[in-house]
Amino acid sequence: MAKILYAGELGDDLGHLQRFLTLAPQLAARGHEVVFAARDLSRCETLPGMQAFMALQAPVWLPHVNGLPEPQVCHADVLLRNGYRDENELLGLIKGWRSLFDMIEPQLLIADNAPSALLAARGLGLPRISYGDGFFSPPYSTPLPNLRPWLKLPPRHIEDSESAVLRIVNRVLAALGTQPLAALADLFTADDYCLLLPEELMCCEVRVPAHCLGPVLNVNGGVTPEWPGRAGKKIFIYTRLDNPHSKQLFMHLLDSTFNVLAYVPGLSEQQCREMQAPNIHFSARPVAMRYVTRHAKAIVCHADTGTLLHGLFAGLPVLLLPSSLAQELTARNVARLGMGISVDPDAGTPDYNALIRELVKNPRYARCVQRFARKYAVNNAEQVMATVVRRCEDLMNAAALPV
Repeated sequence: MAKILYAGELGDDLGHLQRFLTLAPQLAARGHEVVFAARDLSRCETLPGMQAFMALQAPVWLPHVNGLPEPQVCHADVLLRNGYRDENELLGLIKGWRSLFDMIEPQLLIADNAPSALLAARGLGLPRISYGDGFFSPPYSTPLPNLRPWLKLPPRHIEDSESAVLRIVNRVLAALGTQPLAALADLFTADDYCLLLPEELMCCEVRVPAHCLGPVLNVNGGVTPEWPGRAGKKIFIYTRLDNPHSKQLFMHLLDSTFNVLAYVPGLSEQQCREMQAPNIHFSARPVAMRYVTRHAKAIVCHADTGTLLHGLFAGLPVLLLPSSLAQELTARNVARLGMGISVDPDAGTPDYNALIRELVKNPRYARCVQRFARKYAVNNAEQVMATVVRRCEDLMNAAALPV
């Protein structure tokens, strides 16, 4: 029927791909061909269900950018670190996306944290849906919101960052013969916005009329995990090697009474052996979260929405180790609602054992998270997916009508 391109650009968590894997089979069942443009192809084969779809490398920004003010406080700050600091650098990214469009010839673009894909599609008549957690569906305003309002900023920081990004973007659009943007907020414009997080956890205010359709989990697949064969409360950990807290976290847990199961993508067999302990077992592949949540007493993760929501919907308190601005904002919302503890990514090393003990022993966390789980217990995932499929098809049908 139609070709649909999923674009994943920023955010390298498995949760992004897993979130779309709840939708892709529904689209395929309707006769559509779904193609993934993924940030990290090495992750794809570990995910159950991905084998049914073509996966290509997404054009992404690789260099680490130094010399910009920290911390990041707005969308422009994020873009400046991801290819929007220089006209030629951004032009290369946008041409990469357009070459991908030429090869795939999609009738619909589904952008999941993919601002450059949205930008590349401008002027092409390609329908666009912004899909996911809402971070790149900010309200239409100039300037865009300060995402860390509790910090004191230098005068005009956000305005200056936006002006710098907008100047580069419009130079690129001029080189491509495309109309310029009036404001940076225009970069995030799509034809529809399908957001799949509970409103309480949205990391920032979202654009109106964005459709907050409700949370959807991918519950299929994953290996049945093996917990260490010893006594102790079971704790599940999903983190990454590049998370600044990861190494110290496992060092602390070596001396704990907790029974730990962990999944760390990219961890080699040798590293697994070096970090293995009588109370810590590492899974080589993504685990079946339904099994994990039936046995665990708490979840530790970096506020990726997949693992986070699996834990919260199962009534489990969470310890969050955010490593990006979007994750930090989500983690703050979880902590504000009393469902877990968020560790400041810029703070020193905390006592992880003490934090996890607090989660499993203090009944306040259990009460808050169970209240949240009850609220979403009646959420109909099939209905949500049917709504997204209908919106996708409505856009493609409207685009196919003669003008």
